[in-house]
Amino acid sequence: MDKLVKAVRENNPVKEEEIIQDLLRLFPQFTREDIEKQFESEKGLDRFMNDKYQVTMRPAQDGVIWLSIKRSDKEPIHDWRDIQEIKNQLVGPENEAIEIYPAESRRVDTANQYHLWVFADSEYRLPFGFHAGRLVTSDHGRHDKQRPLIKRR
Repeated sequence: MDKLVKAVRENNPVKEEEIIQDLLRLFPQFTREDIEKQFESEKGLDRFMNDKYQVTMRPAQDGVIWLSIKRSDKEPIHDWRDIQEIKNQLVGPENEAIEIYPAESRRVDTANQYHLWVFADSEYRLPFGFHAGRLVTSDHGRHDKQRPLIKRR
């Protein structure tokens, strides 16, 4: 995966109006004012791109950084290694993150877009997960399959 670089946001009022109209259609419970306010607040967020991904990064709120990740071609993803590399590049290799599978009452599923909440404190460890150490391998057993590791530059 190529290194993520900061993206320059284009100023395109026609495209912005199209996006606002789409959001009004998708979310009739919100007013135009609500959507414009949200849209305006997201203009100042950092955006990053590489050959495959687009990532929006919201600064730490309550010690957590939010990464919104989607493929440039808008197709679905769930390559764990790519998501891990995005987190490592933008926040840090020792920061832990969570992807939430919420209660149905809190579910938002409107695009092939994925969200990580990354703890800004690189010393913080989640009270669950694997704690026995780091194991990264290309090997696999008779009942497993693992693709080869690619050496990072």
